Amino acid sequence: MTYYEILGIEENATPEQIKFAYRSLAKKYHPDVNDASNANVFFRLIQEAYEILSDGQSRSEYDNQNKTSSATDKNSKETASNLYESRVEHIEEMLHEAGQRQKLYEQYVKLVFNKHSFPAKILSILARIVLILLTPIIQLLYYVFRLISAVAIFASWVLMIAGIVGGIALIAELVRNNQSRQSIDVWLAVLACFAGTVVGYYLPAFVQWSMGKIDDGLVNIKNYTSQLRIIFDVQFRKSGTSSAFSNKFNK
Repeated sequence: MTYYEILGIEENATPEQIKFAYRSLAKKYHPDVNDASNANVFFRLIQEAYEILSDGQSRSEYDNQNKTSSATDKNSKETASNLYESRVEHIEEMLHEAGQRQKLYEQYVKLVFNKHSFPAKILSILARIVLILLTPIIQLLYYVFRLISAVAIFASWVLMIAGIVGGIALIAELVRNNQSRQSIDVWLAVLACFAGTVVGYYLPAFVQWSMGKIDDGLVNIKNYTSQLRIIFDVQFRKSGTSSAFSNKFNK
């Protein structure tokens, strides 16, 4: 299974398609919204695939490796069953590696949390709880901003077209009336139309860039709040282990 197959995209997918597929899968398989036991593993695979394919150099190196391995597979005399088994083994290795990375990530979260002082631990837990409680409001604001951004993109196209049409009409009026020197106000209006056209042209790109930053921020918030499970799991295991030892000692 390739990174393209993990994200469900074609090998010639554009960066925008890669980012869209990643965001859609991240929202679907994030541990906070998916209760499946292997959701963490799939989420890490999705993140790994996006990290490789979103970087131009890493993607080029990955594609070259795939072409080399594909050529080797074509020249080999493996049977269909052997090829299927090798691919299944490859998928299992990827899942195993993702599971190992998930364990390392959990260990990292535990180490960072345990390094804090007791007041810092309390503040860290409270910050995550507050973010969890604010998640519905954040999601609502996110969808409101998406609606506003869609309206802004539509308005930018209207502004750009109006600026072009208005500028051409004003210049034609100046040429027709031969008032190129006297009509300063009209030339200012032409400059205003030109400025509106430039703003309308670049506004969609700015809105999309802003939405990308907001999406990345939401993913970071979800990752931060999902660490609460790891932290509480540590605390519960410690308390459960200590109680088990104490019960055994009392017996």
